[in-house]
Amino acid sequence: MRLDGAAEPVRAERPLVATRRQNDLAEPGLGSVGLDPAVGAVPTDGQLRAADGLRAVGDITGQGAFTHVAMYQARIAVRDVLGRPGPDAD
Repeated sequence: MRLDGAAEPVRAERPLVATRRQNDLAEPGLGSVGLDPAVGAVPTDGQLRAADGLRAVGDITGQGAFTHVAMYQARIAVRDVLGRPGPDAD
């Protein structure tokens, strides 16, 4: 394979091609709690509440597919579940 502008071809034993990730919100049954499974991400409020008694963190929120974002969101959601006041996610 030759990359654009490269003088030499690229050789690989096992190429990896990553295109994109997409949430499948129908799979976890979000329609059963009043959320639209056709949307690409679960909408949440500042405390990561998606519905009554339901929190969403990580990739499924559409706020960045990164581990550090999920960890940040998880801290806010857990704090909210425990009834501890704190700032909203930004």
